[in-house]
Amino acid sequence: YPKGKHTGEAAYYAAECLYFQDRKEDAARAYRQFLQQFRDHPRTPDVLLALAACEEELGNRQAALNDYQAFLRQYAQHPRAMEAQYRLGEVSYALGNFPEAELAFRKAGADSRFPDADLAVIRTGDALVQLKRYDEAAQQYASVEKRFPNSSRVAQAILAAGRCYYLSGNYENALFLLTRASQADETQAEALHWLARCYLKKNQPDQVIAAVQKSAIERAQPLWAAHLTLDRADALYQIPERRTEAIQEYVRAAELAQQSNDGDLAGDALYAAAHTALTVGQLTEARKYAAMFQSQYGNHALAADVLQILAECELAEGKHDVAYKTYAKLLEQFRSHPQANVWRLRQIMALQLNGKHADVIKQIEMLLPQLQEKADQGTAYTLLGASQLELGQLKPAEESLLLALSRSPQEDKAMLLLASTYFRQGRAQDARATVEKLIKDFPKSSILDRAYYRLGEYCFALGDWAAAEAAYRHVIKDFSQSPLLPAATHELACTLIKANRSNEAEKVLVTLLEQYPRDAVTPRSRYVLGVLYSQMNQPDRAVEMITQALNGGLEGAERSTARYTLGMIAISRKDYDRAIQVFSQILNDDPQFADADKVIYQWAWALKLAGKEEEALKQFGRLIEEYPSSPFKPEAEYHLAGKFYNQQDFLQAAQHYHTAFQQAQNADLKEKAVHRLGWCYFKSGQYDKAYQTFAYQRGNFPQGSLFADGAFMEAESLFHLAKYAEALAAYERLPELDTEGFEILRLLHAGQAASRLNQFEKAIAFLNRCLTKFPAAPEIVQVEFEIGYVHYQRNDFQQAMKHFQEVVGKATDETAARAQFMIGEIQFQQKEYENAVKSFFRVAYGFNSPQWQAAALFESARCFEMLKKPEQAAQMYRELIEKFPQSDRIADAKAKLEVLKQ
Repeated sequence: YPKGKHTGEAAYYAAECLYFQDRKEDAARAYRQFLQQFRDHPRTPDVLLALAACEEELGNRQAALNDYQAFLRQYAQHPRAMEAQYRLGEVSYALGNFPEAELAFRKAGADSRFPDADLAVIRTGDALVQLKRYDEAAQQYASVEKRFPNSSRVAQAILAAGRCYYLSGNYENALFLLTRASQADETQAEALHWLARCYLKKNQPDQVIAAVQKSAIERAQPLWAAHLTLDRADALYQIPERRTEAIQEYVRAAELAQQSNDGDLAGDALYAAAHTALTVGQLTEARKYAAMFQSQYGNHALAADVLQILAECELAEGKHDVAYKTYAKLLEQFRSHPQANVWRLRQIMALQLNGKHADVIKQIEMLLPQLQEKADQGTAYTLLGASQLELGQLKPAEESLLLALSRSPQEDKAMLLLASTYFRQGRAQDARATVEKLIKDFPKSSILDRAYYRLGEYCFALGDWAAAEAAYRHVIKDFSQSPLLPAATHELACTLIKANRSNEAEKVLVTLLEQYPRDAVTPRSRYVLGVLYSQMNQPDRAVEMITQALNGGLEGAERSTARYTLGMIAISRKDYDRAIQVFSQILNDDPQFADADKVIYQWAWALKLAGKEEEALKQFGRLIEEYPSSPFKPEAEYHLAGKFYNQQDFLQAAQHYHTAFQQAQNADLKEKAVHRLGWCYFKSGQYDKAYQTFAYQRGNFPQGSLFADGAFMEAESLFHLAKYAEALAAYERLPELDTEGFEILRLLHAGQAASRLNQFEKAIAFLNRCLTKFPAAPEIVQVEFEIGYVHYQRNDFQQAMKHFQEVVGKATDETAARAQFMIGEIQFQQKEYENAVKSFFRVAYGFNSPQWQAAALFESARCFEMLKKPEQAAQMYRELIEKFPQSDRIADAKAKLEVLKQ
């Protein structure tokens, strides 16, 4: 009945039947045919709306959109217009046209007569969320409760409003709404999740733990249970002392997510477990969870990050070569990853940690032109500067680190390295200023403990003990978990020692040894405490502590230094044999010891103090030969010179004293060397050189301990040069000498010099002073003789005779022979020839002094001539010639004999 009055109704119901038989393609065609045939039929609006719904369900969203729009244009007042408006919003939303969706939902929600108006309002909020207009969305969601208090969707709307406030950063409003939503069973799990995220954003992890109870997780569906477990894990991670607990929470979250078939969430949780394990240093666990991630979620978005965790584990384990290869694999698989340059830099760090600094420099120089981000450039220059610093390239390192800071002012590690570079260049003040700036500019830096530690080091080098102490105490007080804590405590003790606060230092060291008995710094601390005990004159405790340090693992140069200290303690205790043994052992075990010259020096002194002079001199000689640049060489030269001096090899001695003088930096040793050099010249009869040397000593060491002795020897040299006027002036300049022998010679020779200059009163004054002051001195006989000789020169024969007789009565040496001779001379001059003969005979036959014996024989012959006894005279001349053929009187004696023969 194609033209019957019910044809349209039949066509409508036929299309409806196809729709309800789920033959939607056929239904859509039927709806379209109806609209073509029955444009004005009462069922036409319903068919158009049905077609739009059918197209929407078939996924033909654009067609559905066109149909809904057509319906609203043609039937704006139709009872089902709001339904069409709402469906228009849904299709626009599905097409990603969120502004149109928001407008359509807003219109549908504005009509309270629309049965799903509450849903339309919620969907308006959903569209606004997609537009990231979170505050507006929250207001839309929140309005549902006010407009539709009896709606079944109120709880969901409150939850959505709280979630939007969270997304907008309005955590207080979010917390208020989410707390309410968490009280409804249907929204509790998700509400708790967003509540937890709010607390985490506010850095209130304890609130998360309190809000997300285990019971709530157990009641939640597996997927939300996974989210909530992940939230608890994140909260535990934010609490440093509970961070290790977070690992198992993350693992549990991964299990729950896996049960819900949410691979992305499970992967996120396993990544977090591995990352947390790495952060807390549980490297085995980190590897385990990273491997689980790789085996189950290889295509996850975090796959690259997990592979990086494995590389970082290898770095932390010291497997730098393996880490380098892992980073190479990471870069090969994810070469376009946004973090690729960061990974390249970490890969280069693996080279640096492996000590391959030349390779680091080469690779950084190749990479730098490719880096666009300033932060990456800053990291690269930091790595470059660090390796240059390790290779001792201090200026290039400084330039690189300054460039690092220019690219990345937040590069605190670069600033710390720059300070180290300054310090190694001898610029301790610049180093200090740099690290102080780091501390000021980066109060939250992860390397702040290192910064304070270095500040202490630099202040210590500058001698600012108070600042150094404050820096080390900062490390101890504010960084209780720092690995530098034992070292900082050790350095604090060293600083206190420098500040002459030994008792405090002792307490710090004792506490350190109690708290960290097995730390790497412990042997050094025991050694320092031992040195402290030595300084406190407690040698037994010092030896005990240093021995413990040696037995506790003190190695290398520090071990040799500790042994050296034991040797020095042995010397202080006069246990020279023990010191000799210790010094010998040091060089046997560590022949390349940096302070080997110092060891040999003290070894030589121990031998010398033990009375083993020859062995000591061998060690001094070894020091000279093996360590020509040693600061101890000049003193070794001095001691070796003494050997030759004692052997009266004054030429060799002079060479060594001269070397000691030239090389000595110590003024005292320099003075002693030049003084002994002068003695070498004096002893070898080179009085002119002796005079010049002693004069140099007097002029250059006016405050020296040997000044008076040197000035005296200068006068002595002039005296022996027969420069009596200069000698007398030099003697007169001298104060009374402390050395008795020198003072006797000063007075004696001053008197002799004055006598030679015919300054008899002055001569007598010097000689009488000597006679009065040193009456028992061996030299007094010579003084008596010189007094007598002065009187003789003044023709005061009586006084002269008196003093000559004093000499003869006190001595039997050459001076006595000369005095007896002078008695004869006086007698001869007084024509007492017979007495004179007796006096001359006493010289000739009573003394062993060839010079004066020969002279006495000659003068006795002359006496016999004056007594007209030529035969006796001739006999005396012949005896002179026979007994003293080397005498300077031989020629005269022979001449006299010839005359007597005539």
